[in-house]
Amino acid sequence: MANKTFIANDESLNSYKFWVRTNGIDLSLFKKNPIMLWNHYRSSSWNSNKDEVLPIGVWENIRIEGDKLLADAHFDEKDKFAAEISRKVQENFLNMCSIGIEVIEESQDAPFIKQGQQRSTVTKCLLKEISIVDIGSNRNAIALYDNEGKIIELSDNNECPIARLNDTNSNEKNNNMKLIALKLGLSDAATQDEILSAITKLQDDNKTVVTLQQKIDAAEKETKEKHEAEAGKLIDEAVKAGKIEANGKEAFKTLFANDFDNAKKTLESISAKSNLASQVNHSAGASEKFVKLSWDEMDKKGMLAELKEADVDLYKSKFKEKFGKEPN
Repeated sequence: MANKTFIANDESLNSYKFWVRTNGIDLSLFKKNPIMLWNHYRSSSWNSNKDEVLPIGVWENIRIEGDKLLADAHFDEKDKFAAEISRKVQENFLNMCSIGIEVIEESQDAPFIKQGQQRSTVTKCLLKEISIVDIGSNRNAIALYDNEGKIIELSDNNECPIARLNDTNSNEKNNNMKLIALKLGLSDAATQDEILSAITKLQDDNKTVVTLQQKIDAAEKETKEKHEAEAGKLIDEAVKAGKIEANGKEAFKTLFANDFDNAKKTLESISAKSNLASQVNHSAGASEKFVKLSWDEMDKKGMLAELKEADVDLYKSKFKEKFGKEPN
């Protein structure tokens, strides 16, 4: 017969208006001896025909999925009473189970308070047993054990030991929760789960923004380094070409740092200057070309305009030699 999976805890409010945080349930001791009881009892108080109620089975595949504590029921089929409970479970006459816990820590902090809650939330507890129950409400909704392992009866004659919420603190926390909800763009009637979900989304969005900003910063740094390297090269080439003086390099570095594209255009618009050596060489070459020719020879070859352009002093000398006066 296949084992049936039960939800042992789901963080909903029980009949005493508190709830048990699933991730706060310590399973370590229970997993060593995962006993299954009937209605949390180990004595004859529920049935005078039996001297003792032994465990009716064990729980297997105990796990937490989301906010749910799940376990698979494995009944002791050789025990007549347990076999009968098993039959009723398999035929859906019994469908509920209930945890028996020893409370370790309670909280009235806002993140752990649900709408309609009247007692503290059990944030940490030790799981003692899980029982198959006939009515999963009132005292069977949950069983509490004291630190000596004795069950605490939750009935009309016995006050639930879980502390009641402080009315003043509760109202203040509820108001704070409403303000938080409104800040998150939710209605003031938003549930705790909705608020936590919105906060989680906000945190995820913030992580995305941080990641994108890191990528942008890295890209900007890479671009800046490339621009600095290119600017240095362009400035050095400009000095070499005579476009700017060496003492103007720092000024152009500042221009490039503030506006790379415009600084580059400005530098490209400056004409390169010919150096003195090239001018001397050019003039010397021009003189050698024309000095041996007479005015008439150059006039015949149409070279006078070229002479004037290349060496104006030689042109004037040739003109005076031909005409006996300085050219106008």
